[in-house]
Amino acid sequence: MSHLSSLRRANCMQRVKELSVFRLPAKEPKKHAAVLVPLCKTETDQLSLLYTLRSSSLRSHSGQVCFPGGTHDEQDADLIATALRETEEEIGLQPNLVEPWGFLPKVPSKNFEVWVHPVIAEIRNLALDSLRVNRDEVEQVFLESLDTLCDEASFSTTDYKIGRTVLTMPVFQGEHHKIWGLTAVITFQLLMCLVPERFSPQMQLLSGKNGFPMPPSFLTSSKL
Repeated sequence: MSHLSSLRRANCMQRVKELSVFRLPAKEPKKHAAVLVPLCKTETDQLSLLYTLRSSSLRSHSGQVCFPGGTHDEQDADLIATALRETEEEIGLQPNLVEPWGFLPKVPSKNFEVWVHPVIAEIRNLALDSLRVNRDEVEQVFLESLDTLCDEASFSTTDYKIGRTVLTMPVFQGEHHKIWGLTAVITFQLLMCLVPERFSPQMQLLSGKNGFPMPPSFLTSSKL
């Protein structure tokens, strides 16, 4: 069965509803942001995720791997519109090529001042060579196949301390770059929901770790 079949999509979004959400402060954050989590296929028909490498000249998060996206603007109709606008501004991906599926649970930035809303989306007929990349913001646009991301050999964890709390977080060693931090968390959650039957060992590794919500049903079922 194709990873992007209608059944796969429906089951993915049903699992998203079962995901535990991260504990967030009661007060509203200073900002909301949205990122696009773009599913696409390579020329060899490999299902992949699209990432960007931020420009090394940027003042914040320079040289880091991330999903395209940015801060919500008052003129944006909603957070999906934010993700689409920012993606077009950063890499020139036209919104009409993007089919949004819905949201993963919002994730806080490390200082809890921004809540990031990940938008799962399918990109049809992607041609990397045709993208108009904003080189002031983005150094590279690249794909990591789900085969690589689901390979146990490419997966590890790291402990991250916030105050007195130690969080165990996922890390992916991709073919192009290491994926860590908030981007790795979003990647992990997507793989949990989209391909749990291929990602069970990694879910078991993080199960019960402090700070990373994991629904028990994800660890006992391998159904599509």
